[in-house]
Amino acid sequence: MAYTPISQVFITLSTPLLTGEDFSVPLFAATDFSMFEEYTTFTGSTDAGSLVGTDSNFYAAALQIFNPTPSLGYFYGFRRRADAVFTLATDSVSPVISLGYKDEDGLVKSEVFLGTLPGGLDSAAEISAAINASDNFTGKLTATSSGESIVIETIVDGSWKIDSVTNDITVSAINKESAADLITRISESEVDYYFFASDDHDEEFILSAAAALAAAESPSIYFVSSDDPANLSGGGLLKLLSEAGLDRVALFYQQDADESFPECNYLGYNAPYLPGVPTWGNLRLSLPAGINTSTGKRLNSGEKSVLEALNVAYMEPVGSSAVLRGGKTALGESIETIRGRDAMESDMKIAHINLLASQQGGKLPYTNPGITSIIQETTNVIQKYVNRLFVKEDFKLNFLMANAVPLADKAANIYQSGSFEAELVGSILSTKIYGNLSLQL
Repeated sequence: MAYTPISQVFITLSTPLLTGEDFSVPLFAATDFSMFEEYTTFTGSTDAGSLVGTDSNFYAAALQIFNPTPSLGYFYGFRRRADAVFTLATDSVSPVISLGYKDEDGLVKSEVFLGTLPGGLDSAAEISAAINASDNFTGKLTATSSGESIVIETIVDGSWKIDSVTNDITVSAINKESAADLITRISESEVDYYFFASDDHDEEFILSAAAALAAAESPSIYFVSSDDPANLSGGGLLKLLSEAGLDRVALFYQQDADESFPECNYLGYNAPYLPGVPTWGNLRLSLPAGINTSTGKRLNSGEKSVLEALNVAYMEPVGSSAVLRGGKTALGESIETIRGRDAMESDMKIAHINLLASQQGGKLPYTNPGITSIIQETTNVIQKYVNRLFVKEDFKLNFLMANAVPLADKAANIYQSGSFEAELVGSILSTKIYGNLSLQL
């Protein structure tokens, strides 16, 4: 028989306090037909390749986001809804489309559709009819053939995906979900992100997405890249975005923008670090020096001046490598400042909520000691950002004590007679040194 002590005590630690928001996680939105899920979490480029394939824009973004060292632990890939278009080669022989679906038990299965008729025109009609006749996809999608193309229109989102196609078939997207609808779905999902990027670099999408993100409850910064040479002569997409007054959109001129998404390398470089700590200029990204995609030559001083006037980042050659010049949003504010401010505001709110919500069995009295507790929480948060070199240590607190607070505020159980002033530390992003050398005989 086991020994039984006279008394045993078991204490479970319970911490009902709120935790802060995450200001380091990126979300990359892309049109993709290789997954059922509305969104997924990618933990590395290899992981992304195995989940969605190496032809996916999610994989291209993963290569950039996970390239810096240290790298992030994960990012969200959010699927933008669209209809799929399969275009068969004119001389196509035995084209194959393999579609995935989930059976009644939720098991993932595949069905293969083979074109047996000669040429893409007849095979498209044949495969389209076979897809519509399949019980596995009835009520989930409709397939329509037009010439050598098959258009699949989704009826039930997330009910099917593309497993594979033969090399004589190209896949594209039409009827893409609007930016506003996409951002709404993201906001209604469970993802907690701060950095946003997308595979769509179209002007209409970017402006609409930027407006929707600005109106969203949680703050974010939208990274956009372009390689249109018109940007270098005072025109193009980046000029339009710069003049639109977008204070939460970071612009980047870099070649291969629509294929490799270099803005993901940009945001991935500093995302692992605490908000308010790193500067976003002079970054040694693993990207080559910027070039004029029209001439194939490196950016000249005039072209760099145009980009700098528009608050557009670019890669500057330095020795055998290159560094990113810029670090501002389209409106000219430092990314460092915006991200630090967002995080500081969130931490302050969480600190005060935790103070007010941890008074079980008691209350925070509307007295000088109660107000002192509020001051202490405020001071603790500011000090954290002093330690990060985001604000200077000579910050000032302006809080009225109980006898000076308006009576109406006391009656409403609200304290709103406190404020603080703190000066930003800022960053040195360029130097100009003067010297004199002489020779004495």
